Amino acid sequence: MNELVDALAKLPPTGGIVLRGLDGPAQDVPALGVLTEVVAASRDVLAATENFTVRTLLVLLTRSGRDVSALSAHRDDGEVLLLPGSPWRRLPDPVVPGAPVPVVALEELDPTGYCQPDSWPATLADLADAVAALVRTEPGAVAAVTRPGYFAGPWPTRTRDDGWT
Repeated sequence: MNELVDALAKLPPTGGIVLRGLDGPAQDVPALGVLTEVVAASRDVLAATENFTVRTLLVLLTRSGRDVSALSAHRDDGEVLLLPGSPWRRLPDPVVPGAPVPVVALEELDPTGYCQPDSWPATLADLADAVAALVRTEPGAVAAVTRPGYFAGPWPTRTRDDGWT
């Protein structure tokens, strides 16, 4: 695992909105946590949610994800890997009319100081609008789920309740 993280750390960081399906309910996402492993996310909502079969959609505002889509055999998935040790804060849940599953938004924190990336929506209302545009799919549109459980699953974080200090 350390070799993978070391190799990913050599790739340039990318910011923006990425998505992950959560196999649990929205209340399982902590207010503050640190990733404990490499986590795959997608820029494609259908790939991330396995065609909305998950219980919750995680909208992740990343600062330091590593875009590996050009290296992937499944380039259309828009794969971005999130690194262990990155801190995440839950934002107020965006209200997204017509979303087929509950939506939870998380922001990757910048421990060196606050500077919002240009690729992020400016306000929570803008974020809700961006998510609404993402979940609006063509009727009958489905993604080929080539890697079940890859973009969907748990949100593996450690919190203060777990003894993180």
